Amino acid sequence: MKVEQTFAVEARGIGAPDYSNTVDAARERRGLRLKYNQWLKMYGRSLNLGGDPEYPLVPSTPLAAGANTHLTDFETNTPLPVIIPQGYTLSLIDIGYTFSQDAQVYAYIDFGVVNVTCLATIEGGKSTYENKVLGLTTEWFDPSGLVNHRLDIKIYNQGSNPLFGGIMVDAILEGVGTPPLPTTKECQCPWCGGRQVESVHATEIKCKSCGKIYVVYDLTRFRETR
Repeated sequence: MKVEQTFAVEARGIGAPDYSNTVDAARERRGLRLKYNQWLKMYGRSLNLGGDPEYPLVPSTPLAAGANTHLTDFETNTPLPVIIPQGYTLSLIDIGYTFSQDAQVYAYIDFGVVNVTCLATIEGGKSTYENKVLGLTTEWFDPSGLVNHRLDIKIYNQGSNPLFGGIMVDAILEGVGTPPLPTTKECQCPWCGGRQVESVHATEIKCKSCGKIYVVYDLTRFRETR
């Protein structure tokens, strides 16, 4: 007679156990599966055409010829630069963009003293997406996160006309032996520019200055792409 025994096994460590049914080899495209100490960050900018009577609340926001502008942190709606806190590294993993004019996109770390990188040189009218196996990362020069770093990403319009289009840069923030991230974030109203502190999980924000509502991202619970 077959005898079966059932007993509990104590879980130790962090992450999936050996008997997990996760099979990475079955993936057909490169995606994301974040570790316990990693968080997704998203920076971008939409330079809108505007003027559509069906969407009267969307203004025309092009970038003038010869001008430049900062990307925006989608979790707070505030323009870059952002501070990569001590004890963390940040790695840019992919970038997608489409612009109506020739343009260049540059990343500056610590005012360009530590690193300045041209992320893209763009021919107007084309759409491009790059998913890099090894992208720009602070791990190259500060693998232990000994000090904080300042990251800025800017678009430069090199065309002769106003630039319309959009860009998104995805990055991974990784803790390397440090206390948890803050539980609040400072958000900026796109209508009046007023700033206020909200929970990191807040997405729909009512501005305390002008009373209008706007939306920001909550990326704290993001762990994996499908």
